[in-house]
Amino acid sequence: MKKKVFIVCYDIPEKALPPVLNEALYLSKNDSLHVVLIVRELSNNMKKQLNQNNIETLIYQPKKIISFGKYFSILFDMYKFKKKVYSYIKNNYNQNDIVWVASHNTLFLLGRAINNYNYILQLHELLDMYYWRRQIIKYIISSKTKVVVPSEARAYISKILYNLDTLPFVLPNKPFDHPSKRNIKCKMDVIDKIKLLKSKKTIIILYQGIIAPSRPIDNIIKAINCIDNVEIILMGKVINNYLDDLFKIRKSIIHINYMLPPSHLAITSYADIGILTYDSNSLNNIYCAPNKIWEYSGFAIPWICSSLPCLNDILSKYENGELLNLTNIEDIIMKINNIINNYDVYSKNSLTFFNSYEINDLLNKIIENEQ
Repeated sequence: MKKKVFIVCYDIPEKALPPVLNEALYLSKNDSLHVVLIVRELSNNMKKQLNQNNIETLIYQPKKIISFGKYFSILFDMYKFKKKVYSYIKNNYNQNDIVWVASHNTLFLLGRAINNYNYILQLHELLDMYYWRRQIIKYIISSKTKVVVPSEARAYISKILYNLDTLPFVLPNKPFDHPSKRNIKCKMDVIDKIKLLKSKKTIIILYQGIIAPSRPIDNIIKAINCIDNVEIILMGKVINNYLDDLFKIRKSIIHINYMLPPSHLAITSYADIGILTYDSNSLNNIYCAPNKIWEYSGFAIPWICSSLPCLNDILSKYENGELLNLTNIEDIIMKINNIINNYDVYSKNSLTFFNSYEINDLLNKIIENEQ
């Protein structure tokens, strides 16, 4: 009989936690496992992909209870989801099976009853700015709980934050099915505009993610204004009207609204250089573990980024991009030109980084509890 892995995610993975879907797909390649994904919502395309990979899906789509108000509806939805999860697991769980608790929100929902099962807790964020959330996690889990995080630095920090006996497992957010092919065909008006730029040998610099002051890119745009034949694309949700400030710096910015992963990779495939920026106001930012580094690198795209420990380590080892002093426009100009003038080397190194982790092997070690 195959060992079952019940992946439970109260967050909507396609919108909030794409790595959860990647893990389900990676685990499905292990012939000794039967993967069950329990979520609130899935698109038809994703459900089809999961089913094609022999992943059983259990979807609870909440019914809106308008007459009782928004907050009662949310609480009722949480109660029903929890009840459905435990009912299913109780009827299908065997001694050697595993419950994969896919986020801290899911842990909060399942509560201490999860300790009656063999489970793994996945933490995507450090939550260093959220004291009470960390306290709830510490209340629910034990020092022996098996925890998974996306980077080595976060593993050491999480061990201290939650008084764990052993160091959490490190599982990078590498996509399961990266298209890798550049310039993907896509029926979008903006693609025609990008193709026109590419036909003129324009260097496309892409930022994807939340467009907000906490991820500053204004000086990068000022630097781009000083470099010939370069254009910038910003793809993502805008916070606090930050985009208006950026348009004042450069009118020709191309903005694309948030796209549901992995459809956004069609845009990424046209980029020549990727951007990653974070402020240093929290440990969660300082020791970030962005999905973007894998999305860029899968296309052999070099990247420019804030000087932060987690990103410094990668670029120091693989030389697949440049660290920026975001307060110094001349430094940014120089670093972008370094990549443009030595593009083949940076691009090759970026792909080397992408191929440096074998996620299947890491997941198998986690499932088999091999540190």
